[in-house]
Amino acid sequence: MNKSAIIPILERISANKDGNNLTHSKVRVLAYGILFILDDIIDIASQHREEIEAFLKMLTKFGIPHHARCYLAHEALALVKKDDGTKKFMGSTSPTNF
Repeated sequence: MNKSAIIPILERISANKDGNNLTHSKVRVLAYGILFILDDIIDIASQHREEIEAFLKMLTKFGIPHHARCYLAHEALALVKKDDGTKKFMGSTSPTNF
C-alpha cells in the first residue's frame, strides 16, 4: 500500500475546521484506522514515521477541539507529502484560524 491511500483522509480531516463534515468521533475513527495500517504503507520515509504516528495518536484523544484536530492533521499530511515534494515541512500553509 502507498501513501496515496491516506492522503485524502488526512485532507478531509485537515479541512474540517468547523466540524460540520466530520464529528470528533469520526475523526478519531479515521485516525485509528490510519494508525492501524501505517506499517503497511511502504513509501513514507522512516525519519517521518514516528512524528506522523504521534500526530495521529494526538488526533485520537478526547477533548481536542476541531480546529486543533485540523492543525494536527495538516501537520501529519505535510510530513506524509514531504517525500514526494508536494508540500514543505511544518507550517507551509497552516490553517489560518488556528
